[in-house]
Amino acid sequence: ASAHKGSPEKLEQILNSFKIPGIDFYKFQVYTPNHLGLIGSDTYELFNSLSIKYDDWANILTRCPKPYFLEIFDIEGFIHAESNFNSIGYKIHTTNIDEFELITKVAKTNKKIILSISGLTDIEIIKRLFIMERNMDKNNIYLSLGHQIGRAHV
Repeated sequence: ASAHKGSPEKLEQILNSFKIPGIDFYKFQVYTPNHLGLIGSDTYELFNSLSIKYDDWANILTRCPKPYFLEIFDIEGFIHAESNFNSIGYKIHTTNIDEFELITKVAKTNKKIILSISGLTDIEIIKRLFIMERNMDKNNIYLSLGHQIGRAHV
């Protein structure tokens, strides 16, 4: 997820190496570390070392060779992404599955949404889909089932 290890230059190298047929889009995690961990904690330090600053993202995404999704982790990040970047859609991580305000705001863009449902019950999935379908075209909703043991709370 953070193969660039926080380096805009490394991310540029990765993007340039994937200019091959068959890749339809990219997905990037755009976040600020203070929304994923407490300042001074090991979690914060890890996310801080892996994060790319918003200004660097702006430079990178304007040169992105393919359409892209943005994985966002909070409302502030979503507002910044929606105002400054031209993504084809968003991914909502399982960590944010209980943030109904975020889900609603993202759904109201009517862009494509990849909804991570790892570790969720059927009822939890249906509830999130109901919120999204009230605010967007249901054909723009994609479910992502990856391996995750429970929710990744921070």
